[in-house]
Amino acid sequence: MVVVLLGFLGLAAGMAFGAVFPRYQVDYAILLPAHSPHSASDLVRMTRDDHPGVRVVDYRLNVVEFSAIGSLASAERAVNLAARDVIAANDGKVKTRFISNPGQIPQPAFYALIGLLAGVGIALGFVVPPKSRLTDVQ
Repeated sequence: MVVVLLGFLGLAAGMAFGAVFPRYQVDYAILLPAHSPHSASDLVRMTRDDHPGVRVVDYRLNVVEFSAIGSLASAERAVNLAARDVIAANDGKVKTRFISNPGQIPQPAFYALIGLLAGVGIALGFVVPPKSRLTDVQ
């Protein structure tokens, strides 16, 4: 009974945590002009390590895509800073910019599973008695 009760409480707590603290994915892409000073792969190599948490990928010859996951404000800020640095590294030459609508990542189910496992683990810690560490001396 204790296992079921604490498992259910962990499940509910995980669902609530996932609903209260949602995570978003923000995507941004830039299209470089045909006669760009640098190729997309060169720009990615120059700026990839400068922005931890932002995935910077080059597609084809002239498209650079940025992606970040986190709270809406932090992910959007990180992607915009990375894009600004890539544009500056390309001498400000950009043909087109694309920004996607931030999409919420379905986290409540993941957190619910983690909460369920934590609740069951705690309940099993209460139910199963620990083994005695003392040994018999004869």
